[in-house]
Amino acid sequence: MYKIKQIPEDFIVIESSSLSPKEKGSYALVRLKKKNLNTQDACHKIAQFLRIPSKLISCAGNKDKRAITEQSCSIKTRSNDIKELQIPDIDLEVLGRIDRPVSLGILDGNHFKITIRNIESLPEKKERFINYFGPQRFGHQNVDVGRAIVQKDFKKVCELLDVEGSNYVQELQNHGVKKLLFYVHAYQSFIWNKVVEKVVEEEINVTSVYLPGFGMEFDNDYVKEIMKSVMKEEGVKKRDFIIRQLPDLSVEGSSRAIYARAEGLVINELEDDELNVGKKKVLLEFFLQKGCYATEFISQFLTEQ
Repeated sequence: MYKIKQIPEDFIVIESSSLSPKEKGSYALVRLKKKNLNTQDACHKIAQFLRIPSKLISCAGNKDKRAITEQSCSIKTRSNDIKELQIPDIDLEVLGRIDRPVSLGILDGNHFKITIRNIESLPEKKERFINYFGPQRFGHQNVDVGRAIVQKDFKKVCELLDVEGSNYVQELQNHGVKKLLFYVHAYQSFIWNKVVEKVVEEEINVTSVYLPGFGMEFDNDYVKEIMKSVMKEEGVKKRDFIIRQLPDLSVEGSSRAIYARAEGLVINELEDDELNVGKKKVLLEFFLQKGCYATEFISQFLTEQ
């Protein structure tokens, strides 16, 4: 069985964005370079060093923990302490200033350099893959929390997140809507994966499928029936994605391409694997558009050899 991420150096991610820094602005635009830390933990450490709330730090995406990654972030501060930051496995480069915080929309995609270990032969070049959401999207309870939010079971949400108090909606508001929206998105992704798996199995001729939400639409009756069947199994309906108690968690849904492509794929020469005796390793280099998962590409790339 192939191995990735045996060491952080095996998984290098460099984010590409369209941001243009200026000399003035309310936010410092920085390039965050980190090793063996997820984005949330890195931002928390930076916030502690700068003595500011974590909510004043925004990033365009969440990067893998067991990896070396570079990404754009914004910090709402006028302090020069950023340049003095000294935290193990974290490096910040100040690029300039911007007027608004960094958000998901500014991300173009990511360049990857991934070492695949514990293999015996060189894989054949294959760029196209099914655009599934990767397992890191779901964690160990992200889907359960998201499902409970959509089903309006706020007591269960609080229990799963260890949020104390009897006024569940108020406690969740205090917990942070931005954090909760991540769970709703995870639940959308879970349903999308299940629907697309059936669409691919049945060879339905469509190029995209809507992420579930109160505004989702269908051009194909077969896909519509599959979505209805999956949502029935989940015990949710289209209108359930309107969260009146916590309006900022309501999601309309959006179209997502069924297939994606690893652009500019380079397969380097096979080498001896120093971490797995008697096995080989290979370095892959490629670019993925935002929202695509390198782990899914690798999995399908190697499974179908």
